[in-house]
Amino acid sequence: MSVQLPDKTRNALAITMRELFVSFIGTTPFASGLIQIYDGSMPSSPNDPVPGGSTELAQFDIFSSSFSVPPTSSEVGLVELINPLLDIDIDATGTASWFRVVNRTQPTRETILQGTITLEGGGGDLEFDDVSFIEGRTAVIKVFNVQIPEICEVTESASV
Repeated sequence: MSVQLPDKTRNALAITMRELFVSFIGTTPFASGLIQIYDGSMPSSPNDPVPGGSTELAQFDIFSSSFSVPPTSSEVGLVELINPLLDIDIDATGTASWFRVVNRTQPTRETILQGTITLEGGGGDLEFDDVSFIEGRTAVIKVFNVQIPEICEVTESASV
């Protein structure tokens, strides 16, 4: 079963997601979230642990002020990183395939979201100039966008 969302609802959800980034990451000067870059297969849910075969290739800080919800109607339901850190130090060698944004201030590093990684123009949630990470080098972020979909699959029933 799936539900369809009109543009107004998708934009409201995007604004809510941006506000969640702010509340989870924090607004103090040193509060930040963390993007963790992995190789291997992405878990089916952000609630699942990182799979045993995945290696963390890199991690970097992000700040709540880095996120924006574009006001244009052509960007329906979009949350974008407007001030990304472009050069990321690589800690391990592998092919970047997925990422998690986590709240670094929580001892358990609560997951805020996870998504796919592709080369620039490949349609991933996070796009790099090169997904072949080599330890000791740097990677360049080209795009980081989270799009609220028009059609959402409903997989579990819930009562309100």
